Amino acid sequence: MESESYKERLDDVRYEQKQMIKDKTAAICHTEWIIDGDRRAGIAATNLYFKQILRSFNNEAEVIINKVRHSNLEASLKRLQRSYNQLNKIYSKDQVEITEEYYNLKLDELYIAYGYKQKKQEEKEELKEQREREKEEKKNTKTTSKRKRKI
Repeated sequence: MESESYKERLDDVRYEQKQMIKDKTAAICHTEWIIDGDRRAGIAATNLYFKQILRSFNNEAEVIINKVRHSNLEASLKRLQRSYNQLNKIYSKDQVEITEEYYNLKLDELYIAYGYKQKKQEEKEELKEQREREKEEKKNTKTTSKRKRKI
């Protein structure tokens, strides 16, 4: 697979995440809050909780995903899961949690980003090797043409 297909898959996963946030399925609230007898105020508070928990999770996930390398994939997976569990625990008092489906999309993003970085590195190395071969070929043709001239 080429790096461009990884990039497309990354874009697709990120689009799905944005759609879940837009559809309000990225996080759920197990209680319908009513503040001072006002249901609208409860909905507003719930939406605020959603924004807070998702912003925190997305920021932490972005840092983890940007730093993933072949040497730290397992640690990155653990950090992402720890972030998910801790945020759900913190917001459990308010009956708000990040859905497992959204968490799985973040895991997909992590794996795809890892694959993308690996593929980019491979392509970079292949390009370097190709340049070295071309340089060697030029050197050989130059040497051959010098010999022909001598003869």
